[in-house]
Amino acid sequence: VLFRSRILKGDQSGLSVHSDRLSTRLGDKPTPRGHFTLDELAHSPAASGREILQELRRAGAVTIKAPGYADVHKRSLDYSRLFFALPSLEKASVRRAMAVKDPALGGFVADRSQADSTSNRKEFDKERGWVPAGESRTGSLKEYFQYGLDFGDDLPTPAGIAPNVWIAGELGQGFRAAKLEHLDFFCKIHTRIFASISAAVFGDTNGFHIWPSNIVCRDTYYLPLARGSGLIPAKLVHRNLPHVDLAEGTLIRVEKGLQLYNGLALTADDVANDAEGWQDAIHSDIEENDLLYIPGLAMEIRFAGAIKATWHRVIGDGRGSDARYSVVSFGNAGADDLVKPLDCHIAQQFACQRPYPAIRRDQLPIIGGQAYLAALAGPAVPDHQRCLP
Repeated sequence: VLFRSRILKGDQSGLSVHSDRLSTRLGDKPTPRGHFTLDELAHSPAASGREILQELRRAGAVTIKAPGYADVHKRSLDYSRLFFALPSLEKASVRRAMAVKDPALGGFVADRSQADSTSNRKEFDKERGWVPAGESRTGSLKEYFQYGLDFGDDLPTPAGIAPNVWIAGELGQGFRAAKLEHLDFFCKIHTRIFASISAAVFGDTNGFHIWPSNIVCRDTYYLPLARGSGLIPAKLVHRNLPHVDLAEGTLIRVEKGLQLYNGLALTADDVANDAEGWQDAIHSDIEENDLLYIPGLAMEIRFAGAIKATWHRVIGDGRGSDARYSVVSFGNAGADDLVKPLDCHIAQQFACQRPYPAIRRDQLPIIGGQAYLAALAGPAVPDHQRCLP
Protein backbone atom coordinates (compact mmCIF):
# COMPACT_ATOMS: atom_id res chain seq x y z
CA VAL A 1 0.00 0.00 0.00
CA LEU A 2 1.48 3.36 -0.97
CA PHE A 3 1.95 6.02 1.66
CA ARG A 4 -1.05 8.30 1.61
CA SER A 5 -0.24 10.76 -1.16
CA ARG A 6 3.31 11.25 0.10
CA ILE A 7 5.04 10.53 -3.19
CA LEU A 8 6.62 13.36 -5.16
CA LYS A 9 7.16 12.70 -8.86
CA GLY A 10 9.15 14.85 -11.23
CA ASP A 11 9.51 17.68 -8.71
CA GLN A 12 12.00 20.19 -10.07
CA SER A 13 13.06 21.21 -6.56
CA GLY A 14 15.26 18.15 -6.11
CA LEU A 15 12.79 16.48 -3.74
CA SER A 16 11.87 13.64 -6.04
CA VAL A 17 11.64 10.18 -4.49
CA HIS A 18 10.78 6.78 -5.85
CA SER A 19 7.11 5.84 -6.09
CA ASP A 20 7.64 2.25 -5.00
CA ARG A 21 8.07 3.05 -1.30
CA LEU A 22 5.72 0.85 0.68
CA SER A 23 4.19 1.57 4.06
CA THR A 24 4.69 -0.95 6.80
CA ARG A 25 1.86 -2.34 8.87
CA LEU A 26 1.51 -2.48 12.61
CA GLY A 27 3.76 -5.20 13.95
CA ASP A 28 6.13 -5.10 10.97
CA LYS A 29 9.54 -3.51 11.21
CA PRO A 30 9.03 0.29 11.21
CA THR A 31 9.98 2.19 8.09
CA PRO A 32 13.53 3.56 8.39
CA ARG A 33 13.44 7.34 8.70
CA GLY A 34 16.07 9.80 7.60
CA HIS A 35 18.13 11.20 10.46
CA PHE A 36 19.90 14.52 10.74
CA THR A 37 22.43 15.95 13.18
CA LEU A 38 22.40 19.51 14.50
CA ASP A 39 25.76 20.09 12.80
CA GLU A 40 24.33 19.04 9.44
CA LEU A 41 21.43 21.46 9.85
CA ALA A 42 23.83 24.28 10.75
CA HIS A 43 26.53 23.69 8.14
CA SER A 44 24.53 22.39 5.16
CA PRO A 45 21.09 23.96 5.55
CA ALA A 46 19.94 23.78 1.92
CA ALA A 47 20.96 20.16 1.40
CA SER A 48 19.56 19.17 4.79
CA GLY A 49 16.33 21.05 4.09
CA ARG A 50 15.78 19.21 0.80
CA GLU A 51 16.33 15.86 2.48
CA ILE A 52 14.09 16.76 5.42
CA LEU A 53 11.22 17.71 3.11
CA GLN A 54 11.75 14.53 1.11
CA GLU A 55 11.64 12.38 4.25
CA LEU A 56 8.64 14.17 5.72
CA ARG A 57 6.80 13.46 2.51
CA ARG A 58 7.97 9.86 2.28
CA ALA A 59 7.75 8.72 5.88
CA GLY A 60 5.88 11.46 7.73
CA ALA A 61 8.73 12.00 10.21
CA VAL A 62 12.47 12.48 10.54
CA THR A 63 14.86 11.75 13.38
CA ILE A 64 17.00 14.54 14.83
CA LYS A 65 20.18 13.41 16.56
CA ALA A 66 20.84 15.91 19.34
CA PRO A 67 23.90 15.17 21.52
CA GLY A 68 23.29 16.03 25.16
CA TYR A 69 19.51 15.96 24.90
CA ALA A 70 19.03 12.92 27.14
CA ASP A 71 20.52 14.78 30.13
CA VAL A 72 18.41 17.88 29.49
CA HIS A 73 15.31 15.72 29.15
CA LYS A 74 16.00 13.85 32.40
CA ARG A 75 16.44 17.07 34.42
CA SER A 76 13.25 18.50 32.99
CA LEU A 77 11.26 15.29 33.47
CA ASP A 78 12.39 14.96 37.09
CA TYR A 79 10.87 18.37 37.80
CA SER A 80 7.73 17.46 35.85
CA ARG A 81 7.17 14.47 38.13
CA LEU A 82 7.55 16.70 41.18
CA PHE A 83 5.14 19.25 39.76
CA PHE A 84 2.41 16.78 38.83
CA ALA A 85 2.69 15.19 42.29
CA LEU A 86 1.76 18.50 43.96
CA PRO A 87 -1.72 18.91 45.45
CA SER A 88 -4.21 20.32 42.96
CA LEU A 89 -4.59 23.50 45.00
CA GLU A 90 -0.90 24.29 44.53
CA LYS A 91 -0.98 23.53 40.82
CA ALA A 92 -4.10 25.69 40.49
CA SER A 93 -1.95 28.75 41.23
CA VAL A 94 -0.59 28.47 37.67
CA ARG A 95 -3.81 27.32 36.07
CA ARG A 96 -4.90 28.97 32.84
CA ALA A 97 -8.54 29.14 31.79
CA MET A 98 -9.12 26.04 29.70
CA ALA A 99 -11.18 26.19 26.56
CA VAL A 100 -14.67 24.74 26.25
CA LYS A 101 -16.28 23.65 23.03
CA ASP A 102 -18.58 26.13 21.38
CA PRO A 103 -20.74 24.58 18.60
CA ALA A 104 -21.41 28.01 17.12
CA LEU A 105 -17.72 28.41 16.36
CA GLY A 106 -17.08 24.77 15.49
CA GLY A 107 -14.17 24.74 17.87
CA PHE A 108 -12.95 25.89 21.26
CA VAL A 109 -12.83 29.21 23.07
CA ALA A 110 -11.42 30.24 26.41
CA ASP A 111 -14.78 30.96 27.98
CA ARG A 112 -18.21 30.20 26.54
CA SER A 113 -19.60 33.47 27.90
CA GLN A 114 -16.94 35.39 26.00
CA ALA A 115 -17.02 33.46 22.75
CA ASP A 116 -16.89 36.62 20.66
CA SER A 117 -13.91 38.14 22.41
CA THR A 118 -11.08 38.64 19.92
CA SER A 119 -8.53 38.84 22.73
CA ASN A 120 -9.66 35.50 24.15
CA ARG A 121 -9.44 33.91 20.73
CA LYS A 122 -5.88 35.12 20.25
CA GLU A 123 -4.85 33.96 23.71
CA PHE A 124 -6.12 30.42 23.25
CA ASP A 125 -3.30 28.91 21.21
CA LYS A 126 -0.85 30.87 23.33
CA GLU A 127 -1.96 28.83 26.34
CA ARG A 128 0.45 28.80 29.26
CA GLY A 129 0.27 27.07 32.62
CA TRP A 130 -1.42 24.00 34.06
CA VAL A 131 -4.45 22.26 32.56
CA PRO A 132 -6.09 19.72 34.93
CA ALA A 133 -7.05 16.17 34.00
CA GLY A 134 -10.34 15.98 32.13
CA GLU A 135 -10.00 19.43 30.53
CA SER A 136 -7.83 18.47 27.58
CA ARG A 137 -9.23 19.41 24.20
CA THR A 138 -9.12 15.74 23.20
CA GLY A 139 -10.82 14.56 26.40
CA SER A 140 -7.86 12.31 27.19
CA LEU A 141 -7.15 11.29 30.79
CA LYS A 142 -4.15 13.54 31.22
CA GLU A 143 -3.02 16.82 32.72
CA TYR A 144 -0.33 19.05 31.32
CA PHE A 145 1.78 22.15 31.87
CA GLN A 146 2.60 24.41 28.92
CA TYR A 147 5.27 27.10 28.60
CA GLY A 148 6.96 28.94 25.78
CA LEU A 149 9.61 31.47 24.89
CA ASP A 150 10.42 33.59 27.91
CA PHE A 151 11.41 37.15 27.07
CA GLY A 152 12.54 37.99 30.59
CA ASP A 153 11.42 40.62 33.04
CA ASP A 154 13.03 43.52 31.18
CA LEU A 155 11.49 42.88 27.75
CA PRO A 156 7.77 43.03 26.96
CA THR A 157 6.29 39.79 25.72
CA PRO A 158 5.54 40.24 21.99
CA ALA A 159 1.93 40.76 20.96
CA GLY A 160 0.01 37.55 20.45
CA ILE A 161 2.18 35.45 22.76
CA ALA A 162 0.94 34.91 26.30
CA PRO A 163 3.46 35.23 29.13
CA ASN A 164 4.60 32.17 31.01
CA VAL A 165 3.28 31.45 34.49
CA TRP A 166 5.58 29.65 36.92
CA ILE A 167 5.01 27.77 40.14
CA ALA A 168 6.28 29.57 43.25
CA GLY A 169 7.65 28.14 46.46
CA GLU A 170 10.43 25.65 47.04
CA LEU A 171 9.99 23.94 43.68
CA GLY A 172 9.74 27.11 41.64
CA GLN A 173 13.30 28.21 40.91
CA GLY A 174 14.66 24.80 39.90
CA PHE A 175 11.48 23.99 37.95
CA ARG A 176 11.70 27.18 35.91
CA ALA A 177 15.41 26.74 35.20
CA ALA A 178 14.96 23.14 34.02
CA LYS A 179 12.02 24.08 31.80
CA LEU A 180 13.79 27.03 30.18
CA GLU A 181 16.86 24.86 29.54
CA HIS A 182 14.61 22.30 27.84
CA LEU A 183 12.82 25.00 25.86
CA ASP A 184 16.12 26.55 24.69
CA PHE A 185 17.25 23.15 23.43
CA PHE A 186 14.02 22.70 21.47
CA CYS A 187 14.13 26.26 20.11
CA LYS A 188 17.59 25.65 18.69
CA ILE A 189 16.36 22.58 16.83
CA HIS A 190 13.13 24.18 15.58
CA THR A 191 14.92 27.26 14.26
CA ARG A 192 17.59 25.18 12.53
CA ILE A 193 14.90 23.08 10.85
CA PHE A 194 13.06 26.24 9.78
CA ALA A 195 16.31 27.71 8.40
CA SER A 196 17.12 24.51 6.52
CA ILE A 197 13.67 24.33 4.93
CA SER A 198 13.93 28.01 4.03
CA ALA A 199 17.34 27.52 2.42
CA ALA A 200 16.00 24.60 0.38
CA VAL A 201 12.88 26.42 -0.79
CA PHE A 202 13.92 30.08 -1.03
CA GLY A 203 17.70 29.99 -1.22
CA ASP A 204 18.20 31.82 2.09
CA THR A 205 17.68 30.86 5.72
CA ASN A 206 15.19 33.56 6.72
CA GLY A 207 12.18 33.19 4.44
CA PHE A 208 10.24 30.39 6.14
CA HIS A 209 9.70 31.73 9.67
CA ILE A 210 8.78 35.03 11.26
CA TRP A 211 10.31 36.18 14.52
CA PRO A 212 9.07 36.09 17.22
CA SER A 213 7.76 32.59 16.67
CA ASN A 214 5.42 30.83 19.07
CA ILE A 215 7.60 27.89 20.10
CA VAL A 216 6.17 26.10 23.11
CA CYS A 217 6.72 23.01 25.25
CA ARG A 218 4.09 20.82 26.84
CA ASP A 219 4.81 18.49 29.77
CA THR A 220 2.09 15.85 29.96
CA TYR A 221 1.18 13.40 32.70
CA TYR A 222 -1.04 10.53 31.55
CA LEU A 223 -2.83 9.14 34.59
CA PRO A 224 -2.55 5.38 35.23
CA LEU A 225 -5.27 3.26 33.67
CA ALA A 226 -7.14 0.88 35.97
CA ARG A 227 -5.92 -2.69 35.73
CA GLY A 228 -8.47 -5.35 34.89
CA SER A 229 -8.83 -8.86 36.23
CA GLY A 230 -6.72 -10.34 33.48
CA LEU A 231 -9.62 -12.58 32.43
CA ILE A 232 -10.72 -10.23 29.65
CA PRO A 233 -8.51 -10.16 26.56
CA ALA A 234 -6.49 -6.97 26.29
CA LYS A 235 -7.80 -4.39 23.88
CA LEU A 236 -6.34 -1.14 22.62
CA VAL A 237 -7.08 1.93 24.72
CA HIS A 238 -6.41 5.43 23.45
CA ARG A 239 -4.43 7.43 25.98
CA ASN A 240 -4.30 10.28 23.47
CA LEU A 241 -6.76 10.09 20.58
CA PRO A 242 -5.62 10.23 16.93
CA HIS A 243 -4.92 13.82 15.94
CA VAL A 244 -2.71 16.12 13.92
CA ASP A 245 -0.83 18.96 15.59
CA LEU A 246 -1.37 22.54 14.44
CA ALA A 247 2.18 23.90 14.25
CA GLU A 248 4.70 23.45 11.42
CA GLY A 249 6.32 20.65 13.35
CA THR A 250 6.45 18.79 16.65
CA LEU A 251 9.55 17.49 18.41
CA ILE A 252 9.00 14.52 20.68
CA ARG A 253 11.13 11.93 22.41
CA VAL A 254 9.99 8.50 21.28
CA GLU A 255 8.46 6.42 24.06
CA LYS A 256 6.48 3.19 24.13
CA GLY A 257 2.86 3.73 23.12
CA LEU A 258 3.45 6.46 20.53
CA GLN A 259 2.18 5.46 17.09
CA LEU A 260 2.19 7.22 13.71
CA TYR A 261 -0.39 6.70 10.99
CA ASN A 262 0.88 5.58 7.58
CA GLY A 263 -2.34 4.34 5.99
CA LEU A 264 -4.52 5.77 3.24
CA ALA A 265 -7.46 7.20 5.19
CA LEU A 266 -7.99 10.96 5.20
CA THR A 267 -10.86 11.70 7.59
CA ALA A 268 -10.58 11.54 11.37
CA ASP A 269 -13.06 8.68 11.69
CA ASP A 270 -11.44 6.63 8.95
CA VAL A 271 -7.97 7.19 10.39
CA ALA A 272 -9.12 6.13 13.86
CA ASN A 273 -10.80 2.98 12.51
CA ASP A 274 -7.95 1.87 10.24
CA ALA A 275 -6.29 -0.54 12.68
CA GLU A 276 -3.72 -1.75 10.15
CA GLY A 277 -2.52 1.72 9.22
CA TRP A 278 -0.87 2.46 12.56
CA GLN A 279 2.80 1.86 13.22
CA ASP A 280 4.84 1.97 16.43
CA ALA A 281 7.18 4.94 16.47
CA ILE A 282 9.71 3.19 18.69
CA HIS A 283 12.21 0.80 17.13
CA SER A 284 15.61 -0.69 17.80
CA ASP A 285 17.54 2.09 16.03
CA ILE A 286 16.30 4.85 18.36
CA GLU A 287 19.07 6.22 20.59
CA GLU A 288 18.80 8.18 23.84
CA ASN A 289 19.59 11.56 22.26
CA ASP A 290 17.18 11.11 19.33
CA LEU A 291 14.08 13.23 18.81
CA LEU A 292 11.27 12.61 16.34
CA TYR A 293 10.11 15.55 14.21
CA ILE A 294 6.65 15.24 12.67
CA PRO A 295 4.90 17.79 10.43
CA GLY A 296 1.72 19.51 11.58
CA LEU A 297 -1.22 21.20 9.89
CA ALA A 298 0.59 24.52 9.31
CA MET A 299 3.26 22.64 7.35
CA GLU A 300 0.60 20.89 5.27
CA ILE A 301 -1.15 24.18 4.49
CA ARG A 302 2.06 26.00 3.58
CA PHE A 303 3.11 23.25 1.17
CA ALA A 304 -0.44 22.88 -0.18
CA GLY A 305 -0.57 19.21 0.72
CA ALA A 306 2.79 18.25 -0.79
CA ILE A 307 3.66 17.37 2.80
CA LYS A 308 0.87 15.95 4.94
CA ALA A 309 0.40 16.53 8.65
CA THR A 310 1.12 13.23 10.40
CA TRP A 311 -1.69 11.70 12.41
CA HIS A 312 -0.45 10.19 15.66
CA ARG A 313 -1.78 8.79 18.90
CA VAL A 314 -0.73 7.30 22.24
CA ILE A 315 -2.11 3.88 23.16
CA GLY A 316 -2.30 1.50 26.11
CA ASP A 317 -4.18 -1.76 26.51
CA GLY A 318 -7.09 -3.20 28.45
CA ARG A 319 -4.83 -4.80 31.06
CA GLY A 320 -4.13 -1.34 32.45
CA SER A 321 -1.16 0.95 31.97
CA ASP A 322 1.19 2.75 34.30
CA ALA A 323 1.50 6.51 34.53
CA ARG A 324 3.18 8.02 31.48
CA TYR A 325 5.12 11.28 31.19
CA SER A 326 6.09 13.07 28.02
CA VAL A 327 7.57 16.40 26.92
CA VAL A 328 6.84 17.64 23.42
CA SER A 329 7.56 20.92 21.68
CA PHE A 330 5.40 22.60 19.04
CA GLY A 331 7.33 24.76 16.59
CA ASN A 332 5.19 27.48 15.06
CA ALA A 333 7.06 29.48 12.43
CA GLY A 334 5.16 32.61 13.47
CA ALA A 335 2.74 33.90 16.10
CA ASP A 336 -0.24 35.75 14.62
CA ASP A 337 0.73 35.49 10.95
CA LEU A 338 -1.38 34.31 8.04
CA VAL A 339 -0.83 30.62 7.29
CA LYS A 340 -1.22 30.02 3.55
CA PRO A 341 0.46 28.10 0.72
CA LEU A 342 3.98 29.31 0.06
CA ASP A 343 4.91 31.14 -3.12
CA CYS A 344 7.28 28.42 -4.24
CA HIS A 345 7.36 25.72 -6.88
CA ILE A 346 6.63 22.85 -4.53
CA ALA A 347 3.44 24.38 -3.15
CA GLN A 348 2.27 25.70 -6.53
CA GLN A 349 2.72 22.25 -8.04
CA PHE A 350 0.20 20.77 -5.62
CA ALA A 351 -2.13 23.70 -4.95
CA CYS A 352 -4.54 22.74 -7.71
CA GLN A 353 -5.15 19.28 -6.21
CA ARG A 354 -6.96 20.60 -3.17
CA PRO A 355 -7.11 24.32 -2.35
CA TYR A 356 -5.87 25.18 1.13
CA PRO A 357 -7.58 28.37 2.34
CA ALA A 358 -5.42 30.91 4.15
CA ILE A 359 -6.10 31.12 7.88
CA ARG A 360 -4.69 33.21 10.68
CA ARG A 361 -2.52 31.10 12.92
CA ASP A 362 -4.45 32.16 16.02
CA GLN A 363 -7.65 30.86 14.42
CA LEU A 364 -6.37 27.33 13.81
CA PRO A 365 -7.11 26.05 17.33
CA ILE A 366 -10.57 27.61 17.22
CA ILE A 367 -11.43 25.89 13.95
CA GLY A 368 -9.53 22.76 14.93
CA GLY A 369 -7.22 20.67 12.77
CA GLN A 370 -9.79 18.01 11.98
CA ALA A 371 -12.45 20.57 11.07
CA TYR A 372 -10.05 22.43 8.78
CA LEU A 373 -9.06 19.26 6.94
CA ALA A 374 -12.69 18.11 6.68
CA ALA A 375 -13.69 21.45 5.18
CA LEU A 376 -11.22 21.31 2.30
CA ALA A 377 -13.10 21.47 -0.98
CA GLY A 378 -13.54 18.03 -2.54
CA PRO A 379 -11.33 14.97 -2.42
CA ALA A 380 -7.63 15.19 -3.10
CA VAL A 381 -6.56 14.53 -6.67
CA PRO A 382 -4.07 11.64 -7.01
CA ASP A 383 -0.50 12.75 -7.67
CA HIS A 384 -0.39 11.41 -11.20
CA GLN A 385 -3.48 13.48 -12.13
CA ARG A 386 -2.34 16.80 -10.69
CA CYS A 387 -2.06 19.87 -12.89
CA LEU A 388 1.31 21.54 -13.07
CA PRO A 389 1.72 25.33 -13.18
